[in-house]
Amino acid sequence: IMKRTPLLMVISIFALCVYAAFAWAETEGLYEKYSRASEVKIFIVQPKEVAISGKIDTVALKKALEKALSERKSIHFKIVDSAAEASLSIEADLQGYYFSEHDPVDMLMGVGMAAMDAAKQDHFVQLEADYRVLDVKGGQVLWKDSLIASITDEKMTEDEAKLKILDRTADVFIRSAFGKKKKR
Repeated sequence: IMKRTPLLMVISIFALCVYAAFAWAETEGLYEKYSRASEVKIFIVQPKEVAISGKIDTVALKKALEKALSERKSIHFKIVDSAAEASLSIEADLQGYYFSEHDPVDMLMGVGMAAMDAAKQDHFVQLEADYRVLDVKGGQVLWKDSLIASITDEKMTEDEAKLKILDRTADVFIRSAFGKKKKR
């Protein structure tokens, strides 16, 4: 049994590396597919509050997504009024919203920096949503992910936070779904 242990360790490590490589490949965005298109017609389905109720203005979120997509320079999106006119559609299910007048302590940076972070009095907002980009004609899901957008600010009120998080959420979505992937 002692002679097999190193071999099992090597096989386990190799299997983990292969799994990690495939998992990373699955999260690729849609940049390569659509960056060369002269125009991409896209329809945004009204976002749904699945796990939260009345916390976020979903009409304003849809407008923020439309604005961010139309301002994208490397992919030329044209926002259309119905799914029938579009080649792609976006669906968003809002899963979580959190606002606090006390920013959570970030523990990733070490004890000293965490202590400094804890001493600051920043306000914090976070919005989590499950996104799907669908091929309207084929009906298949081209991309999906659960994304979290957050903002830390010294003086924002909850009402201001609800507005600010919409643009940040749109930015996080576009970078994740349609952003150019960095070479590793």
